[in-house]
Amino acid sequence: MTTIDTVQRPRLTPDAASCMAAIAAGRFRHVRVAPGHPDMPLVNLRDAGSADPSARRALALELGEVCRHIGFFSVESHGLDPALMSRAQAEIEAFFRLPAEVKQQIHIGKSDRHRGYVPYGEEKALGGSAPDIKEVFDMARELPLDHPAVLANKPFHGPNVWPEGRPGFRASVSGLFDEMLALTTRISRLFALCFDKPEPFFDATLQEHLCEMRLLCYPPQPGGAPAGQIGCGEHTDYGIVSALWQIDQGGVELRRHDGQWVQAGRIDGSFVCVLGDMTERWTNGEWPATLHRVVNRGGALRHSVAFFCDPGYDCVVEPLPAFVGPGRPPRYAPTTMGAHMARGYDGSFQYRAAV
Repeated sequence: MTTIDTVQRPRLTPDAASCMAAIAAGRFRHVRVAPGHPDMPLVNLRDAGSADPSARRALALELGEVCRHIGFFSVESHGLDPALMSRAQAEIEAFFRLPAEVKQQIHIGKSDRHRGYVPYGEEKALGGSAPDIKEVFDMARELPLDHPAVLANKPFHGPNVWPEGRPGFRASVSGLFDEMLALTTRISRLFALCFDKPEPFFDATLQEHLCEMRLLCYPPQPGGAPAGQIGCGEHTDYGIVSALWQIDQGGVELRRHDGQWVQAGRIDGSFVCVLGDMTERWTNGEWPATLHRVVNRGGALRHSVAFFCDPGYDCVVEPLPAFVGPGRPPRYAPTTMGAHMARGYDGSFQYRAAV
């Protein structure tokens, strides 16, 4: 197999501004500057499904340059069904219009699997002090009660909880979960090529995945909010990569690897993608997890979906051989996805204080 060191890379200077300048100058085939959003690389994923391995590798190497120098990107030609997205949007908006007492019936604290509704004020960014200004519906992989992991009482495994009398909600949201899992799996295969691994490298880690999807509703940022209290405080995500769908307006803000904060902006039909903690560990810090936050600066409710591509509970994550060697010692001790996720949840969710 051709290793990544022998493949010609795009010639870029190793910083975010120069990378964006090279993209703007047309030196990438698969990446362009998002129209109207000069700080956002927009990656065309069409060749991710190409039958030609060289086309997939060329896309992967360009994506790798973006991840290495900038740390985030949006995707187009991602393959999600527009009709499904439209149905899901309608159901998501309708769910958050339900009376509070109806949503409280599936409060996340009633679940021992981290599924359900999170009201305003019951979650904060890990390490933060002020609660986020948002409400959330959390779901994950649907597992029956007789699944071996559920019978073994493995944390974060089990059935989802659903609002009663809303079959359209369950159907469209479950369909969206499946398609976003397929999307992030395709992205993970491109990452694998950048890590000098076979394309299916992450498939085994995702076989018993902990992928989660969050439906979110943010009110406009209140003028009298305490300093530092925003829709979602600064944080990184736990897994491989996250795909964020800004349904009706922007609000995601991202920190580039050079420390500059930029607004993602909303690009119709696209997803903002950020790197997770496990990718940072696998790359020994060469692809840092993307620090990001959400501020609803608009005058209306903001709805969004966040999908987290997370490996399995028992997956051991440590720096890969391609990222260690003489003068490049491992910077991270081995950990498991489950332990890392539990630490994050314990520091973020109010209900976990009683677990």
